[in-house]
Amino acid sequence: MSFELHPNRERGHLDHGWLKTAHSFSFAHYVNEKRMNFGTLLVLNEDTIQAGAGFGEHYHDNMEIVTIPLSGSLRHGDSMGNSSIIQTGEVQIMSAGTGLMHSEHNASTTEPVHLLQIWIVPNTRGLPTRYAQLNVKDQLTRNAFHEVVSPIPSPKTLLIHQNAWFSLGNFEAGRPFHASLHDQTYGAFLFVIKGKIQMHGQTIETGDAIALQDELVIDGTVIEPSSLLLIEVPMNFSN
Repeated sequence: MSFELHPNRERGHLDHGWLKTAHSFSFAHYVNEKRMNFGTLLVLNEDTIQAGAGFGEHYHDNMEIVTIPLSGSLRHGDSMGNSSIIQTGEVQIMSAGTGLMHSEHNASTTEPVHLLQIWIVPNTRGLPTRYAQLNVKDQLTRNAFHEVVSPIPSPKTLLIHQNAWFSLGNFEAGRPFHASLHDQTYGAFLFVIKGKIQMHGQTIETGDAIALQDELVIDGTVIEPSSLLLIEVPMNFSN
């Protein structure tokens, strides 16, 4: 078993005016040699986009891109012909595969949108492009993790082209949390969206994460009401 704390203060915090962002791993102009990736987890960005602002049309290929709004709503458009609004309580996935253009803008002219965007390296290059979104709000009962992204087709999860799983959980203070992992050879990246927890003798707060390897279960205690994101990924890949 091994674990490493990723403190919020060590993320790449940047303020572009219209966009405030925190990069868990090296991204664009933020380079941290100690934080290049975690296995096939390449990007975990926490973005706050101001009202009426957003990312203009840009290109992606050979990447599985997952977007999770935390508050507000995001307007999406792409070269596959999709045009949609992703609300809080929904999760979106886009397989960039052979290549596509897309844009993302705050759907509100008065309120910011707060979101996570996560990139996972796919298990196969050159896949067909694909888009899907799923309302998961009703699945998220308190004090348990719920899978929202999986490599196994299911009406309750979004399909990803990698042996990767995403689980969300909302937990009350004073409660234990527990999750069984899918493969001991994979890594688990536990990100605290909001709140405070304790595990492995570490106190982990909003914006912190803990990276674990060689474990089949994770458990800890919730100190303050907490929202958690658990990502399981293969640790070896070639891209």
